[in-house]
Amino acid sequence: MKQNIIKLLVFGLLAGFYFSAFAVDKISVIDLNRVLGEADYSQEQYKKLQLSDAFKSSAKNISEQQKKLQGIQKEGKAKSLTWSEEQKQAHRQRMQRELNLFNQLGNQQEAMKRQVDADIEEVLLPKVKEIVNAIIKEKNIGLLLDSRAVYFGTPEFDITKEVITRLNKKK
Repeated sequence: MKQNIIKLLVFGLLAGFYFSAFAVDKISVIDLNRVLGEADYSQEQYKKLQLSDAFKSSAKNISEQQKKLQGIQKEGKAKSLTWSEEQKQAHRQRMQRELNLFNQLGNQQEAMKRQVDADIEEVLLPKVKEIVNAIIKEKNIGLLLDSRAVYFGTPEFDITKEVITRLNKKK
């Protein structure tokens, strides 16, 4: 039994020495989604999207469709007690058609947003990589983690703000 304990202690010491030889100089985290979302370029692109005729038209159509759905629902609540089964079924079908249209309009608007997100990534990711690599060299960072993978970290480990600042200056 003593031999096993001694072996375990020796193994622990050797493992400690082994891993300390590969010790990381500094660990940092980055929130890439925040970098891409808060960069000035991104904000400009989102604003352009919201001001575009296609997006405004889409938002208007969604709003009108939502009002239409509310009207149909209100009508159903008010009159359903006097309706026959066929009328109730027709109302449910009408409601489902209008709901499908509402969802389709919402999906179209989401597709517009996803396209802007993809364009932002295409433009900014190479710049972000360049900036992050420069910060890694400057700060002698040995391990950079995605902030979503970290349970806890104090702000001094986070380089997100610094990346955003440099990205906005770079334009």
